[in-house]
Order: sequence, then structure tokens, then C-alpha cells
Amino acid sequence: SGFISSDSFDSGNAGNVVVTAEELSVDNDGYISSDSFDLGNAGNVVVTAKELFVNNDAYISSDTFESVAGGNVIITAEELSVNNGGFISSDTYGSGNAGNTNITVRNLELTNAGQISSGTFDSGNSGNLKINASDSISISGNKLSSNPELEDEADLLSSGLLVSTEFGSSGNGGSLIIETANLQINDGGIITSGTLGLGNAGNITIIANNIE
Repeated sequence: SGFISSDSFDSGNAGNVVVTAEELSVDNDGYISSDSFDLGNAGNVVVTAKELFVNNDAYISSDTFESVAGGNVIITAEELSVNNGGFISSDTYGSGNAGNTNITVRNLELTNAGQISSGTFDSGNSGNLKINASDSISISGNKLSSNPELEDEADLLSSGLLVSTEFGSSGNGGSLIIETANLQINDGGIITSGTLGLGNAGNITIIANNIE
């Protein structure tokens, strides 16, 4: 595994991370990120590729852990596959708001607990999540949590598109907007906006020609 990152650990801002490739695979716990761990803002993460694969617990993210804003995650691709615990996210673990996540693709496939999400774990608001897939979105499958102490069915991780407020948080959830010609959800796949904290859950809007 390897990584590409620009992070802030003090009051200076993190830089943007911009990656352009014909084919890009982020695999085996690798990551592309721009995070803030102190008072400097996180940067934006912008990835453009013809084919993009995020597999095996690898991730693309911009998160904030303090009072400053998280960066936006912007992905443009023809084919995007997120598989086997891979994820794309913009989360807040502090009082700063998470950035937005915008995905523009032809086909999106989420399998075996592949996820795209934005969540809040504190008082900051989670970001908005917008998915535009001109041809199709397919969401299916799950996997057991990698935490060895968690073994029952409740600890299955599902493939899905998620905006959430987590336990102990007070920030509001963001909106989830999905536009596609064909949307397929099966075998435990999920699309969800939920609140486990004090904040409100966000709205879900789906515009699709076919849903099955």
C-alpha cells in the first residue's frame, strides 16, 4: 500500500491534492487524502481518471478533526469501482464542517462494503454528497467488520451511499442527491441518511429512469 496526502498539523492550511490519470488503482489500505488535525484548513482532493478503482480498505478522503473546515472531494471518471471495504468520504470529527463530495461518472459500482459517505462525529455538520452517474449505479454486497472483537450479524458493513450523524454528535447531516439512468440495489446494498446523534438527518433525492 502507498499514499498521496497533504495534511495540516498546525495553523497552516493543507494544500489541495490533484491527481489525473488514465487508470488509477488505490488498493490494500492505500489512500489519497487531505486532512486537518489542528487549526489549518484541510485541502480539496480532486481525482480525474478514465478508470478509478478503490479496493481492499483503501480510501480517498478529506476530513477535519478540529474547528476548521474539511475540504471537498471531487471525482470525475468514466468507470468508478469501490470494492471490499474501500471508501470515499468527507467527515468531521470536530466542530468544523465537513466538505462536500461530488462524484461525476458514467458507471458507479459499489460492492462488498464499498462506500461513499459523509458523516459527523462531533458538533460540525457533515457535508453534502452528490452522485451523478450518466449510465448506471450498482450497489451490492457486504462484509464483516475488520474489528476482530465484532463478530455478530450487526457488524456487517454494507455497500452504499451514506450521509450520517454518529453517536455522540450534535451536528446535522448533509443532503444526498443521486442522478442516474439506472439504479440497482441488491444483496444488502443501502442508500441511507440517518441520525444517531442530536442533529437532524439530511434529505435524500433520487432522480433515475429505472430503479431495481
